[in-house]
Amino acid sequence: MYRVDPLSHTADVGFEVTADSLAELFRGAADGLVRTVREEEGPAGIEAGDGEAGEDRETIDLDRPDRERLMVAWLRELLYRISRDGRYPEAMTLEMSGPSSLRARVRWSSSGPEQPPVRDVKGVTYHGLRVEGEENGRWHARLVLDV
Repeated sequence: MYRVDPLSHTADVGFEVTADSLAELFRGAADGLVRTVREEEGPAGIEAGDGEAGEDRETIDLDRPDRERLMVAWLRELLYRISRDGRYPEAMTLEMSGPSSLRARVRWSSSGPEQPPVRDVKGVTYHGLRVEGEENGRWHARLVLDV
């Protein structure tokens, strides 16, 4: 389970994610990205799990030197696919290998543009970026997107 909260920022758009696990933190960040692109609010929109293999599913493997760079690479990868294909992640399963590697199995919306992006997100920034474990075992991330 994760929670995504908007972040007030003067020039760009940001959000914070709190989750029970590192994998859920990355799923929550993906959901925050999709909400930002679509200018949506409300409950979590990306389901856990990816269903059966098929044409609208793919595996994404990423490995970076630390969690922060992994988070930026993850969101940039998703943003690239959203911009290129006009489709959005509907469900995903994430497996973390060590502190800075992930394998994501993603189920995308049906082929063809489901809904064009409402907000033009140019990129994922390192500005104010945080990816931290908390003493209570939960995880927290702070992200800013360039619009």
